[in-house]
Amino acid sequence: MKKIIFIIISILLISFNITYAQSSEGEKAGNKIGAQAGKFKGEADYINGRKKDWEKAILKDYEIISECNLQRETPEYILNFVKGYKDGFKKEYNKNFSLKNINTIKMNVNYIKLKPDKLTGESKDKVFSIDFTKNRFYKDIYLSIKKKTYNIPEKYEKLTSIYEVNMEGYKENIYEPIQVSFDFPYKENVGIYELRDKGWIYLYTKSLDKRSYTDIEKIRYSGGTYALLRDNYFKCPKDINTNWAAEEIYTFTKRGYISTSYDLTYKPEEEMELGEFIRLLDKIDKNDFLMENNISIPTEFGQYGNSIESIIRKKYLKEEDLRKIDPYESLNYKMFEKILKRIPGNSNFSWKEIENKILNEKYKKSESTNVMDIPMKRSEVIYTLYHLEENKII
Repeated sequence: MKKIIFIIISILLISFNITYAQSSEGEKAGNKIGAQAGKFKGEADYINGRKKDWEKAILKDYEIISECNLQRETPEYILNFVKGYKDGFKKEYNKNFSLKNINTIKMNVNYIKLKPDKLTGESKDKVFSIDFTKNRFYKDIYLSIKKKTYNIPEKYEKLTSIYEVNMEGYKENIYEPIQVSFDFPYKENVGIYELRDKGWIYLYTKSLDKRSYTDIEKIRYSGGTYALLRDNYFKCPKDINTNWAAEEIYTFTKRGYISTSYDLTYKPEEEMELGEFIRLLDKIDKNDFLMENNISIPTEFGQYGNSIESIIRKKYLKEEDLRKIDPYESLNYKMFEKILKRIPGNSNFSWKEIENKILNEKYKKSESTNVMDIPMKRSEVIYTLYHLEENKII
């Protein structure tokens, strides 16, 4: 009897050991295969911009059985293989998704300490750089340059990553231009753009040593967000290359503020109509309305009516001025100064100061030297509005 019991127990133990061995073997094999799949899917999901979700990424049970050719295995082996596969997949998916994120952060951010003898910072990929060399600092400056993700309007083609510059802990004035550049050859339809409240704004772009660059003139600089974009629809005005305000006119054309005639000319030295100026100012200026009441705009104001109503709501013109103005007459220097003085933060505006600035910087003498009630040229209007926008007045 004892011998029979011993034989039965021995058979049961052998059967248990075989089953346990099969289950252990299945779980180990599944864990190994699942870990490989999890590593691949974790990295792939991160690269493709998907959210971290191992349960969504993993195969269904029947897919695991089919993919791993388990149909001929025992039920116990299959059950434990699938369990091991899921455990291995989950662990490696989460680990490698997070690792890819950390490595990307390290690759996308460059922290830089600028010193008096080294005033240039660049991105980790060396595509973007910012140069403060023309300035003089008396203490260390700290910069961060990060790759960022933002939407780009459909009309533009993105040629580089988007780079965000942050300047930490420096509160002093910067008196000389800062140079921002990209390691990309300049072409007419290619330019450096900055992300502002108004959207992506073109910065006048030049070429040096196969790099595209722009000079930024700001007394207070704390950083900015930049990208190199191609505008395949841009057509340069034919008649501005030799004009004294060519850079400003070109920039306003790229920003979409002004457009050319049917023959691709702008005629910068022609007189500007009052309504044309008001429409241009309304297009650029993003200050809020100060009036909500209804304003009756004469129908004869035609194409300029909406813009005139807009600047009256902003109180750049008074409602009673409607009886005194003709938007199709030429803009004169006196009216130009009167309107610009009413812009918030610009009450000290003086045309004479702009006139002197043009003479000193562009060597161009204005016809307004002795009289203010004569017609104003388009080039002078654009030059002035360009600098008001750069100084964030409008």
